[in-house]
Amino acid sequence: ERGLKEKYGDFDAEGFGRISGRYVISCMPSFGKVGDLIDFTLSNGTVLKTIVGSNMTPSDNQWGLAGGKNAISFMVAGRTWKEGHPVPGTAGFHPEWNAAVQSAHNYGSILG
Repeated sequence: ERGLKEKYGDFDAEGFGRISGRYVISCMPSFGKVGDLIDFTLSNGTVLKTIVGSNMTPSDNQWGLAGGKNAISFMVAGRTWKEGHPVPGTAGFHPEWNAAVQSAHNYGSILG
């Protein structure tokens, strides 16, 4: 994740890795590979524009960790995400992300 982000992007003010306005994430290979641009639509209509920085290691479910419940993992700046940092998807920090992935659209890779 860091190599791709350092070559093409930066961290935003909230500490998320970003490349061309997209969140740098880790996800299962079922969604795409490193460098792929993926729009995840959540069950509440929110669209997360992402780019895959790394793939999760397949475990018990092809769609994510914890039985498929954790489909996306965001790359964050470690120094800004210490104990006490709000958790994404909670009432005080991106509550719109507290929803299930409904669909994913892969637009291909920036890596060619």
